[in-house]
Amino acid sequence: MSNLNVIGGPPIGVTDVSPKRWGAPNAAMLEEKEVIRVANCLYPVHAMGYNWLQSNAVSAKKTAVRIRDLIKTYQAHGHKCDKVILVTHSMGGILARALIHPEMGGLNDCVLGIYHSVQPVYGSAAAYKRVRSGVDGHLPAPAIIGNTGQDVTAVFANAPGPLELLPTPEYGHNWLKVQDLNGKTLAQWPADAGVSAPPSNATNAMSMSGVPLSDIYTQKPESWWRLINPEWINPAGKTLKVSSTTKLVNERIADAQAFHAKIKNTFHAHTYASYAADVKNPTHGSVIYKIEPLSHADIHVNAAIAAAKESPLLWRLVSEDGTGDLIVSLKDQRRFKLKLLPPQDAGDGTVPSDYSAAKVKAAVHFVQAGYDHQGSYKADAVSVSMLYAMIKIANTAEGWKT
Repeated sequence: MSNLNVIGGPPIGVTDVSPKRWGAPNAAMLEEKEVIRVANCLYPVHAMGYNWLQSNAVSAKKTAVRIRDLIKTYQAHGHKCDKVILVTHSMGGILARALIHPEMGGLNDCVLGIYHSVQPVYGSAAAYKRVRSGVDGHLPAPAIIGNTGQDVTAVFANAPGPLELLPTPEYGHNWLKVQDLNGKTLAQWPADAGVSAPPSNATNAMSMSGVPLSDIYTQKPESWWRLINPEWINPAGKTLKVSSTTKLVNERIADAQAFHAKIKNTFHAHTYASYAADVKNPTHGSVIYKIEPLSHADIHVNAAIAAAKESPLLWRLVSEDGTGDLIVSLKDQRRFKLKLLPPQDAGDGTVPSDYSAAKVKAAVHFVQAGYDHQGSYKADAVSVSMLYAMIKIANTAEGWKT
């Protein structure tokens, strides 16, 4: 039996062991002969850093050149090296898909296979949440990305890469919701039924397109469910050579969604993926705002909203604090709070399983638990499933002696 040696722990058997142990109950066991077949080969590891602030389409072109040069270097030193195996984490999975896209990296002919860990395949609602209310949790993430909506917006609004983490149409409908005091959903976006509110509360409701770009991201600033607060785009007050910063940001968001539209079906033929579907590590698969009265005198706000028969699309945004609380008003000027609820979906704390990570098209999915997003490769299950994938991928190469 072949083993994986884990620093600080006992060897872990990886052959003739059911992959169910690592989260893939229907996958074939890894056999000793498969390991032996590909063992007489160098497997050097090269880290390919990239600027996460720039578009993954740009990073793909730059990284493709580096990988092709690396292959040529090995060949120049007498090694048989025609293809590489890509191992990715998080956004790196999106970059890898752009790498093999013919209009971006064009590297598919040099890639033998790909192993993805915790990829936000079609984005994550956590990106929307963070723009509105910052990053939750412990250091260093909040300190680096921003612990308020003001901080995060200043980064996301001015950089193409982070905007490529927003949910795409493939993420699904109805992931942004507003509920009344009793937990009843009053509206949800992107809509899948033409309007965003049920008929009983849809007086004068605007028509919705069913895609997040128009239904959510590029809504006018006064729409309370929109993405970008224009007052948070340019905190330094710099003079910009544009007529409208909001228009510029909306164009960047549209470009990010267009990028995803190009790669939405781009997956390598030999793809393996692992991700966490952990209910103990709740994640924003959906983003839910819930009505709260502003004071004890407003405890009947539910009744007032019902009596007004006013679609949530018509509520007016009065203010937002950048930490999850919005103040909105009805036509009659009655005000109430919309409070962002904690995450409720399974995942890794950043990427939800069902909404995004599970949607990668792969030969084998390893569905796991027990780790957070940033620390996925510290988990034994991820290390073993990566090794399993690399051996399976290596076995697809031509020229091995049998």
